[in-house]
Amino acid sequence: MDLEYENDTSWVRGILLPDETLIWTGKPSRVSVFRKEDLVMLPVGAFMLFIWFYFTRGMLSNLKDNPGNKYGFVFMCVFLLVVLYTVVGRPLLNYRIRKKARYALTSRRIIADNGKERKSFELTSLPKMTVTRNGDGTGNIAIGERSVAYRRKGHSYHYVEPEMLLEKLADVDRVEYRIRSAVDQAQSMAALYHD
Repeated sequence: MDLEYENDTSWVRGILLPDETLIWTGKPSRVSVFRKEDLVMLPVGAFMLFIWFYFTRGMLSNLKDNPGNKYGFVFMCVFLLVVLYTVVGRPLLNYRIRKKARYALTSRRIIADNGKERKSFELTSLPKMTVTRNGDGTGNIAIGERSVAYRRKGHSYHYVEPEMLLEKLADVDRVEYRIRSAVDQAQSMAALYHD
């Protein structure tokens, strides 16, 4: 299997096991600030900013007549900070994390590291892998599934998210082929050792 690395492989070389060899490393080809989930919040945030502007304007005109009513103004400032965090701050923080993402495929594991946390799966027991392709050749590889459930206002919500996501890969077909080949090789080696 031919090897393909991004420029910096030092982050993964320090965690390789003695009998493990590096096959491929990569990172997202491009990372956008806003994801689809974040775009939903833009109209909500615009509406919340309208409410903030409307009430703050009224409070400022009221402060001239009634200077003792400063608590409402403080509340509106806190409200503004929450709106700005929801619409701009959270996507920017997530962007910083996604921008640091790096991926590695070794002879034994697939590893994803975003600078904050590192996840890995053994190739011999790799969970279901789902590939999503875009028209430009990029795509995502989702590995495994985990069920997420929560309750809000008496209603139960449930969704499934990937345990590991390799996002915005430049040539997702080639990466998928490398992973599947490495899995086949690791499973055949494991079968030899068990026999």
